[in-house]
Amino acid sequence: MSPRASGASQVEALRRAFDQSFRAPPPGEEEETEDLLQLRIGGQALAVRLSEIAGLIQGRTPVPLPAAAPGLLGLAGIRGALWPVFDLAVLLGEPPAQDPRWLLLCGAGAPVALAFSLFEGHLRLARSVVNGAAPASGLRILSIPHLVASLQTPEGDPP
Repeated sequence: MSPRASGASQVEALRRAFDQSFRAPPPGEEEETEDLLQLRIGGQALAVRLSEIAGLIQGRTPVPLPAAAPGLLGLAGIRGALWPVFDLAVLLGEPPAQDPRWLLLCGAGAPVALAFSLFEGHLRLARSVVNGAAPASGLRILSIPHLVASLQTPEGDPP
């Protein structure tokens, strides 16, 4: 075998090894993780799965509506559509939020925005911790589909 052929086969072997390294899972990440947003309502740490929301925005003030729905703050124009905005604290049985400037966008089905005051950050936790609702850590995981479904029931009972 000529030196040139030997060099070409080494390059090809290196290329295959490089490509294969992207197919394998990263070392040390054996357990699946889940991304969450952490927020605080009434002194309680809450988390929301990123996979259950359509977005997070700040600084939209809803236009009030004369409505009897508990926690309904009004309507806000978001992404070219009108979204009903509910006070998340009220839906969870807490006093109304002071200055609810953050909105969780829940876009599955009918769009709904949930307003709250204190956003604490992003979390990445092991799926086993998230599925166990992490009671030892004091972190409560909210089910956004369940919460939105409760808004659409005739009774409007909070979860």
